[in-house]
Amino acid sequence: MTISLTRSLPASVLAVALALLAPHAATAADTVTVRFADLNTSTVQGSRALYARIRNAARDVCNSGAEWYPNEYWAQKNCYRATVARVVTRLNLPALTAVHLAQTQGELSKSPHG
Repeated sequence: MTISLTRSLPASVLAVALALLAPHAATAADTVTVRFADLNTSTVQGSRALYARIRNAARDVCNSGAEWYPNEYWAQKNCYRATVARVVTRLNLPALTAVHLAQTQGELSKSPHG
């Protein structure tokens, strides 16, 4: 199985549209394919491995290389979070969703505002 994170939504692959979330499209990767046929996504271990691959791909797609500008930093962070959440939602795998929820709850509890 594969998923593709991309800026447009081709009919032939599972993808995430990022045009509204990533204004730095000129330098970001257009498409990153995540393969996971080698993983048992019904297990926590397999879902964690897939989640790591999704996160890495989202970083690649959303990275503009200009993190020193505050607007770019926050745009990349928002793009990354939204991309990961959308891919997890679209795959609709219970164990992967559980891993994502555990990760995002952990990030919220560490937030200085939370």
